[in-house]
Amino acid sequence: MAKEFFSDFPIIKYNNEPVRDISVRLDILENLKSDPYAFLPYTIKDGERAEEVAYLYYGDPRFVWVVYLSNNIVDPYFEWPLDNHSFEQTLAKTYAARAKAASSSNIGWQAVVNWTQSASITSNIVYYRRISDPTVRMNKDGLAFVTDGADWVAVRVYDDEFMKNESRRNITLLNKEYISIAERNLKRLLNE
Repeated sequence: MAKEFFSDFPIIKYNNEPVRDISVRLDILENLKSDPYAFLPYTIKDGERAEEVAYLYYGDPRFVWVVYLSNNIVDPYFEWPLDNHSFEQTLAKTYAARAKAASSSNIGWQAVVNWTQSASITSNIVYYRRISDPTVRMNKDGLAFVTDGADWVAVRVYDDEFMKNESRRNITLLNKEYISIAERNLKRLLNE
């Protein structure tokens, strides 16, 4: 996959060695963005990888680059949704220090995940969300100044990170009828 996608990228010198300049960011889909039929919605299933999506939709995992470019994904390790197990492992690594500080003991990854969800503590609150209008948020220190506290719910670390991960599941795929245009645009832009 990577070899074919990068084969037309320019060659530069790096440490006096010729290498492909993979840092080139191309907008090969620019002329398709205004076409209402060019992109189709897709929801990534738990554990589904971009290569699988490319294979299932385009019939070839080599078109994974189209999946990434269609969604402006630069870093698939952090911008592609994690499966549930990887999500909890990443959550535990990210918040281990905060959870340990709150419990003042050495705790395992499952205890860290439990800390991120616990409703009996306040150290894991990220912000408050208004129940009557979920688009309205307040920082975690602001609730003390609100008279209608019953209309607010605490959004804890787990929920906040889970919502971010889940929002990455909704992507768009370039309509497979347009794949040849994307390939031509790629070659043209790289040869300019």
